[in-house]
Amino acid sequence: MANVDAPEAIGIPGILAYGAEMQAGVTAWWDGLEDRSCNQPLKMFYGTHPLHAFLERSVWHTAEHTRQLLWWFSVNGSVVRASLASEIPNGLPMPDGS
Repeated sequence: MANVDAPEAIGIPGILAYGAEMQAGVTAWWDGLEDRSCNQPLKMFYGTHPLHAFLERSVWHTAEHTRQLLWWFSVNGSVVRASLASEIPNGLPMPDGS
């Protein structure tokens, strides 16, 4: 959600609960979507585009920030126990490198 203050403290259980809540919301939205071609126009702050373009941008944008965070942690001495699956960025307009 945008324009919402972050909680004062949040731990792993809170992050996981938030993720589960968001996943349930997206699943409910998708299950109720009549036209799953995703060609319907969607008005966004950067213009009107097909829904599928918004969904693609949302995925690559999130994947790029995840990749940046993983890189930052690794170069700053944190042990990174997992990474993005190599197939996630395939076909997405993400820059090469960190």
